[in-house]
Amino acid sequence: MIEKLVQEFDLVERDVNIITNVLIFLMLVILFRAAYFMFNQEFENVWGLLTPLTSLAAALLVSKIASRLIINGQVLREDERRKDIVRVTHHLLAITKDLKSRVGYFNKLMAEGDKPVAIMLSLAKSIEQRYEALFEREPYQYLPGESIDLINNLSGSIYGIQATAEILKNASATNSLMLIKSLTGQTSEQYVSMMDKLLNEIQTLIDQIYVVRITLGIASDKKP
Repeated sequence: MIEKLVQEFDLVERDVNIITNVLIFLMLVILFRAAYFMFNQEFENVWGLLTPLTSLAAALLVSKIASRLIINGQVLREDERRKDIVRVTHHLLAITKDLKSRVGYFNKLMAEGDKPVAIMLSLAKSIEQRYEALFEREPYQYLPGESIDLINNLSGSIYGIQATAEILKNASATNSLMLIKSLTGQTSEQYVSMMDKLLNEIQTLIDQIYVVRITLGIASDKKP
């Protein structure tokens, strides 16, 4: 967008230069005519030529200044918007990538089951907090509707993690250092499917955030 505005600025400047050259040509014509009138001592006709020429020159100067101010203002506003989107998407990418890492680790703990239940409890809480951070107001200004829907749809799986942690908490009420596998046994296929679906959805959200950045022409970032 900002590149387009810069191009429009260049076009306006070109048009103004063309008008300026035409005006200079007309000024030369009028000056020659004024010289003719002065040679014939027709001074009243000279003043009649200079008045409209002065008005036209002043109008052109004002127009040129106004065009520059308007387009420069548009460029500055678009640049500020671009910087804001970059800042917001940086923040979103940090949150979603960290959320994906935490969910992946939670899944790993459930699969291996060789860590104390207490670790699962604190991890589930941090996952909930990371997910809630996605509901900040700023991201909603720039994310497309499908991304907003995806964030909302994650709630079911996040609730599943919280419910799992709560079950483990109650089961290990007398000993929070109990190993996970002593309470869960073999991880169910349904649970594995749920976690895989959640991880895929988070990755889809990350991809969509990158798409927002690509629309700004930011191609230097590499997806993991």
